[in-house]
Amino acid sequence: FVAALIAGAGMRVVLSGRPGTGARGPAEIVVRAPGGGVRRVSLERTDGVAGVDRPAYIVLAVKMPDLAAAIEACGAWPDVAVVTLQNGIGAEELVAAARPDAPLLAGSLTAPIDREADGTLAWRKRRGIAFGSVRGDTTAVRAAIRDALESGGLPVAAVRDWRAMKWSKLLTNLVANAVPALLDRDAAAVYADRRLF
Repeated sequence: FVAALIAGAGMRVVLSGRPGTGARGPAEIVVRAPGGGVRRVSLERTDGVAGVDRPAYIVLAVKMPDLAAAIEACGAWPDVAVVTLQNGIGAEELVAAARPDAPLLAGSLTAPIDREADGTLAWRKRRGIAFGSVRGDTTAVRAAIRDALESGGLPVAAVRDWRAMKWSKLLTNLVANAVPALLDRDAAAVYADRRLF
């Protein structure tokens, strides 16, 4: 989703997946906006980072169990700024330890996205994304990613305390994901019921 919005702003985006998957070449991402409009975006896809040119910045948008391998894969560019979009706690500390010379920007996406059967990304509610500087001069990467995402219609906020942002997102996910799963009710029902919320 984030890659599609950045590519839709006219920036070159390379989606790098696990090495050996054979996922190489052009790719299309289709995003259905909350208002019903559909955006088709073309970008590049590669398995691993071999042969990928030095990026302006790196966005890590993998699940936590895959984060260490993703960080290692970006070792050829030790000083390139990194944006972390992992839910949960600990991603920023892992990146900071592995990449001591790279600026680091933490992000939390609050726009709900579903993948439809045909692969379309259904952006269910406008909501947005927030960023907080973890380390180093993140001014340039923050401006570039903000401009790209806002041009795609995603509201972008800046926060002073990236840790509070990450903990807030974690608590929101517990209420919106874990509680509904335990009770076999959707998130809206949990939020609507004062006792459950």
